This record gives sequence, structure tokens and C-alpha cells, in this order.
Amino acid sequence: MKAEQEFAAYLKSKPAFMPLLEALKTRWNHSGTWRGKLVLHECDPSLQEALAELLGGSFWGQSTITLTYGQWKKALSRTRFDGCDLQEVLSLVFDEPLEGQNIQKQKRRVQEQARFDEMTRQLAGTPAGRWLEEIRQARGSLYTRCCAESEAVLRQWAEAMNQLPMRTQEVSLIAVYAARVLHDPHALDTGPVRRLLIQSLRWELSDASPNEEKVREESELLEQAGLLRDQVSNRCLVYNLNGIGNRGEVHPGWQGFAEKAEPFSVTLSNVLNVERIESAAQFVIIENPSIFERLSAELRHQKRSDISLMCSEGQPNQCVWQLLRRVDKTNTQMWYCGDFDPEGLQMAQRMLRRCPGLKLWHYEVQDYVKALSNKSFNARRRRILESCGCGELAAIQRRMLQDQRCGYQEKLLEDYLKFDFQ
Repeated sequence: MKAEQEFAAYLKSKPAFMPLLEALKTRWNHSGTWRGKLVLHECDPSLQEALAELLGGSFWGQSTITLTYGQWKKALSRTRFDGCDLQEVLSLVFDEPLEGQNIQKQKRRVQEQARFDEMTRQLAGTPAGRWLEEIRQARGSLYTRCCAESEAVLRQWAEAMNQLPMRTQEVSLIAVYAARVLHDPHALDTGPVRRLLIQSLRWELSDASPNEEKVREESELLEQAGLLRDQVSNRCLVYNLNGIGNRGEVHPGWQGFAEKAEPFSVTLSNVLNVERIESAAQFVIIENPSIFERLSAELRHQKRSDISLMCSEGQPNQCVWQLLRRVDKTNTQMWYCGDFDPEGLQMAQRMLRRCPGLKLWHYEVQDYVKALSNKSFNARRRRILESCGCGELAAIQRRMLQDQRCGYQEKLLEDYLKFDFQ
């Protein structure tokens, strides 16, 4: 019999040693070795006697006993158990391998990665599967965090990701969607499922690396995915637009404002209640509410009905996208004008990508120069600008990066009032 086996048999034969053995096991699993002091509390006479027999000396009457590895090794050197591998002895006593935290973490990480890889394989070809494969290939910190998530969390996230309303060009209230898909109306309020959904949406909706820092707000990402907090606070401003029902009838509410030549604030609920939207020959999308107000007043003054307006009041929400989707573009040309700042250029890029046939109106380098202000943008906003150099916007982007200043629509008001569409 090996010395370690003999020592383990000796320790197991004396139940009084169990508090010591449990303390050694805990220390070994935590540190992978025995360093420093080992303190045993509430030691009964049987443990005091057993330690005295093994290590020599007297522990009688000591309810708290402190041992060091040096004491242990020196005492054992005088016994037949000298040189025994303590880790092997403890493994034999407890009939299980003892491993330090680092080894345990490595094994756990391997198991988590295997589970993650299997889930990625099962979800292959789905939106969720594509994102998992992307971060698996990147092997960054996001991959490590996702591997550590429970299987239940990952499966809930995958269900939510794959069935998003935007995939069928629909919208839903967040609570209603969570109740239908995840069977819990609060599943997307907070917590790991929501966090994973936001991270994967940042990647899918911005065509960016999953580990790249993004500045878009969570509410904006959820709205673009078709998930809304409510349908009445989601709104935009319109002028001279008519809503048409599913039987071809003109909606009396929309019609009233159009006939009176009055702008009105349309909610997402209003938009979803019509089948399509009729516009005049020229349909202008405006970022700035003050410009919208001034142009709509001028059109009313001139009694012109050949131009329709919409104001997003900043970055487009779902009300804007759903409205643009319903606009009858058969005999209508759509135009966009906005501020010359990073967010304005970002909005222009999104409009160009999502609205085929859209043209820019007074949105060229000479317009930027005319609209220049003394306001600069910081590094965070510069990163937004650097991502907005597609096609028609490339020249403006280069000039803005060169000048490091913003330009605003108010300085172009006189040009807008000419209504010179070309």
C-alpha cells in the first residue's frame, strides 16, 4: 500500500479528524495549496487528542487551534507519513479529486464554451445564431460573458431575438411581446435577457463589430426593432398628409387637418390605424421643429397644396418609420433636410438607407459652409460622424471632419422658403 493510501486510511479511521480534513479541503479547493495559518474553531476533546497523537505536543483545553504548514510538515517528518502528497491524501479521504480555483474555473470555462458552441450550432441560420457565431469568432470579452450565461437565459434571448416584430415589419408593446414570446410580461424590463437583446441589436442594426462601443440609446434600438413602450408618446409632426383606410376611405381626422392646412402631431396609434398615407408631389422630411413650423406657416400663407411636410423632431422613432412605410410614393418625390452635426448626418444616412429614391435637399457642402456655427463636437460625437460616410454624404463628412464644427438648419431658412426642388 502506498504511503498516501495508508495515511488516508489512518485519517478516515478517526472521525475526530473530520473538522481538520474539511478545513484542509476548503483551503485546497480555494487556493490549490496550503499557505498561511489554518485556524480550527470549537475543537472538542476528541480532536485535541487526535491532533496530539498525530503531531505531538499537547492541544488539551484549546477550543481554537492554529496550525501552519511548517508545523504540519515538521511533525509528519517524525512519522511514517513523512513526504506524503497532501493533495493526494485528501483526494483519497474524500474520494474525489481536489482542484484549486484556477483549475475549477478552467474546467467550468471549457464546459460553458462547449454549451455555447452547441447552442450556436442549433441556432445556425437564424438572427440569434448569426450573432452568436460572430462573437464566437471574435473571442472577445463579450464572448466570455455570453458563455457564462445560463442556458435558460440564452434560449430566452434567442426566442426574443428571432421573433422581433421588425422581422415582419410590425410593431408591438414591449410587455405584450414579452408575455407572448417569453411568457413573462416583465422579462424585457431589466436583467440578462434584455441586456443580451440590446447588445445583439446594436450589432444587427448598425452593422458593427459586437465588441465595438456604440452610442445609440436603448430606447432607440428597441423602437427600431419594433418594440415600443406605448403608442401614444411615439409621435411626429406632419402637414398636408391624408390617411387612407383599408377600404380606400379618407380618415376624417387626417382629412380635417389637411383641409384646414394645419400641422398636427400624429401618434403611432394614428399611423397604425390607416392602411396608407397620401402625400403631395413633394414630401419633405425635416429634422428641426422650428423649421417645420416656419415652412408649414409659409405654405399655408401661400395656399399651396403641392408640398407635404413631416418633422421627426430629432432621430426617427417608430412613428416616423411606420409613416414613411405607408406613404404612397407613386407620384411623390421624398426629400430630406437636417442639421449638419454628427447626429444629423447619422439621421440622413439612415433615411437614405431605408427610403429608396429619397433625395437630399439643401444638404451639400456649400449648404454646410453656409450653415456653419462656432459649435464643435467632442470625441464621442466624432465617432458617430466617422460612421456616416456613405455615398452622397461622403463629401460633407470629410468637410465636417476637417472643420470640426456643426452647422444648423436655421441659417438656411431663406433657402428653404424658396421651395426650389430640383
